[in-house]
Amino acid sequence: MMKKLFLGILIFSSIEIYAQTDVKKEPFETELEVIEKVLAIDRETLVAESQAIVDSFYRKHTAFNLEISDEDYEQLKEGCKKRTLSIDFLQEILPGYEPDKDVYLDVVKRTYPIDYYIFSEDKNDFDYYVIIPEKGSAPFFCAYFFKEKTLIERHDVYQSEYLKVDYFKTDSGDCIIYYPQLFVKVTGSFWENYFFYRYTHDNKLMPVLNELRTAATTMPWNPKTYQYNTEILNTNPLEISMNYEVYTFDTETKAHTLWMRQATTTSYDWNDSLRQYVPQFTDSMFNRSIITSFYLLNNERLFIHCFADELRKMLFGDNILLSKLTSTYLNKVRSNIERGNRKP
Repeated sequence: MMKKLFLGILIFSSIEIYAQTDVKKEPFETELEVIEKVLAIDRETLVAESQAIVDSFYRKHTAFNLEISDEDYEQLKEGCKKRTLSIDFLQEILPGYEPDKDVYLDVVKRTYPIDYYIFSEDKNDFDYYVIIPEKGSAPFFCAYFFKEKTLIERHDVYQSEYLKVDYFKTDSGDCIIYYPQLFVKVTGSFWENYFFYRYTHDNKLMPVLNELRTAATTMPWNPKTYQYNTEILNTNPLEISMNYEVYTFDTETKAHTLWMRQATTTSYDWNDSLRQYVPQFTDSMFNRSIITSFYLLNNERLFIHCFADELRKMLFGDNILLSKLTSTYLNKVRSNIERGNRKP
């Protein structure tokens, strides 16, 4: 995706830092002032601001808890297997549903394409499942989650091309479903989170985990360039690998230079009292604040807050290029603040 310039290795606080080794530089008062102003802000407040935006998608859905007839249940199952249902039938069983007329399969018969996922190894078992009508020109998919004959909820899921909903079963047999929610997809920037939900015995989908899936951005949209990626390794127990690489722009070489890199695997334990999955972070360079700092929400204040010690060490270390790159980054943030893009 981008050209990497590797010029040596220096390690601070378990973060791998790459740049050329040279003589020690003098202190940077302006840069330190940026760090100190950010540290004066409560970190949890910064995290809460970002999480509130994501939670508005993660927790707010349309609940129904409506049971369809036996006849409609059989018709729904047959239509899913054919991946097409009539518009009249969809509007009968899905309250408020309006199709995109540009994607009719048959205008005369008024049939409409749908996708569906069964959350079971037996693909004829319509116990837990979701139907997803073709979104057409709409910016999001309408995913309708069922438990047997009961329509439970509709989730509006932003994805550009297609939506895949995965699942796994817990030791107790409960069904967990998850899918990626897209937040940003523009030239040079991409961001989506995983949303996990648990089917409950009273016909609800309970939110149990919201985790960053992937994020990437390049300058000039951001004072730094970075990539954050995850992969679900196991589901029972739930384990997710996560890694990030952060780059800064060297004005002399005109190249993106690798600045920080770290990777780990995190396990998630089910917490009965909280009714959600709780990450068991074992690496000091991964926690909820650090992960949230990679959201594409102009989160430089949170990033600086999380990495303040490392930024100071890089400024005053023996690595002159690393010091210069850190100085460039902090001054870029300071410049944005002075222009009013974001108050410290």
